[in-house]
Amino acid sequence: MDSGEQALVVLSGDRAASTLFSEELPESFAQGLPEECLTVRPDLQAGMIDIEVPPLDWLPEEHRTRGLRFADWARHQVATLPALVLPHLLVEDGPRRGPRFAFPTRPVTRAHVGLLEPLVRRVFPEDRPSP
Repeated sequence: MDSGEQALVVLSGDRAASTLFSEELPESFAQGLPEECLTVRPDLQAGMIDIEVPPLDWLPEEHRTRGLRFADWARHQVATLPALVLPHLLVEDGPRRGPRFAFPTRPVTRAHVGLLEPLVRRVFPEDRPSP
C-alpha cells in the first residue's frame, strides 16, 4: 500500500472479532503487541477466548487514519440522514493511488459480490487493479 497500489477497502461498522478455544492460541500470542492492537477477553470456564482486532490495523498509519476518519463520517451520515436519500454504498472521494474506502449503508449479502467489479471500475477508472 505504501507504493501507491490501488485497493478498494469495504468497511463495516464492526470490529473484526473471533472466538477461539484457548488451546488454539499459543501462550506467546499477545506478547509484544501494543495494547490498542488487540483486545483479548478470556472465558476460562468455557475454555474460550474472544479476540478483537481494531479496524484497519493492517494498513500503514497514513491510510489507517484516513480510513478511520472516513468511517466516522460515513457512520454519521447513516445515523443522521434518512435511508432513502443514502446510496447503498458511500465511497470516499480519495486519492487516485493507494487505497480508497467504501462504507455500506445497508446490509451486504452474497448477492452484492457481483457488484464489486463494476464498483472497482468506477472507483479506479484508469489503470484498474485486477478484481
